[in-house]
Amino acid sequence: MLAMPDYPYAIFPDPEHLPQLPESLLSDGRNYLERLQQRASPEDFAVFAARPELLYVLSMSEFVAKTIIQYPEECAQLVRLGFLD
Repeated sequence: MLAMPDYPYAIFPDPEHLPQLPESLLSDGRNYLERLQQRASPEDFAVFAARPELLYVLSMSEFVAKTIIQYPEECAQLVRLGFLD
């Protein structure tokens, strides 16, 4: 894998030290977050919302965002089972 020492963003971010994303990415992430909240049950959305890195991940990966939005119940179950930790 190509090392990019000056690139401040990570696919698997440290939830305690998230870098500040550009507004253009955050805007996309907020749109995905809104779509997720509309599609997910309140219980499943709460599972995602408890993750401090949620907005960062939705902002950084269109693929991940669209997958979670398409399959919120299944993805929430993966989070509950600890597959993201």
